[in-house]
Amino acid sequence: MTSDDTAISEDQLAELERLRAENEALKNQAYKKTRGRGLWAIVLVVIGSILLPFAVTTTWLRTQVVSTNDFVETAGPLADDPAIQEAIARRVSALLGEQLDIRGTVEDLLPSEAQALAPLIAAGANEVIDTVALEVTRSAVFAQLWRDALEISHRAVLVVLAGRDDGALQIEGGTVFVPVGEIAVEVANQVGERIGIDLAGLLPEGIEDERYVIAQSDELESVSGLLDLLDRVTWLTVVFSLAALIAAVFVAPTRSRGVLWTGVGIVTAMLFSRLGLGLARNVYEDGLSGGDLDVRAGLAFYDILLRFLIQ
Repeated sequence: MTSDDTAISEDQLAELERLRAENEALKNQAYKKTRGRGLWAIVLVVIGSILLPFAVTTTWLRTQVVSTNDFVETAGPLADDPAIQEAIARRVSALLGEQLDIRGTVEDLLPSEAQALAPLIAAGANEVIDTVALEVTRSAVFAQLWRDALEISHRAVLVVLAGRDDGALQIEGGTVFVPVGEIAVEVANQVGERIGIDLAGLLPEGIEDERYVIAQSDELESVSGLLDLLDRVTWLTVVFSLAALIAAVFVAPTRSRGVLWTGVGIVTAMLFSRLGLGLARNVYEDGLSGGDLDVRAGLAFYDILLRFLIQ
């Protein structure tokens, strides 16, 4: 081997080492860049996933509250729920029992020799009141009246979620109630026709203002204020959430990895949201159980009103 051959080999080795060093530097640079993009993608997924439940909730509020048709579809089935029908029927029967002295009225109508029949007639009339009250709340007429009232005052859902005092379904100091005075008058009219006594004429003035409390909870009032706040920032949460999740796909080192991370973030956010709604329902149920409210009716109210959000 000549000296020239040796010199060429040394030059080649030096060039090879230089190329190896450059290649290693490029690899390190690419690794740092890829790692940096991965960290940014994860950060964006976390931000988007945290904002996603707020975006879903506020979007649900806007679509179900602002639109009359959407609201009627949401709250309309409350009139068809057996627990609510029975609870309202019981309240109407109790209201009429408090306001009407049926036995005294019967005694006034009967001759003296038939006064002994007054207790039996009064008991029969009370049974008829119970039957008619349930018939009215289960009737298609009641369901249609309920939906008509919702169409006229669809802002009632804001009553439940934003604490306003308007509409057929109302909230006041954490109390949700349905006006039952008009239903009581209708029941009194029908019962009066069956037993031949003008019961509606015996009802006091202002009976129409009577109400049935369907739910009462201190937490309800605080949640309504929070939801009202969320409603005002709907578009911000939607835009930032979607922007963060979409950006994560493009920022990730590879599209497939970005899609995977984004999917995991979305599923995790929805699972935690669903668990949160379940815990909120338990807290709400505890609030109902601690009072004199009908628990079945209160839970039906919660489940029906929030069913689209849960779905």
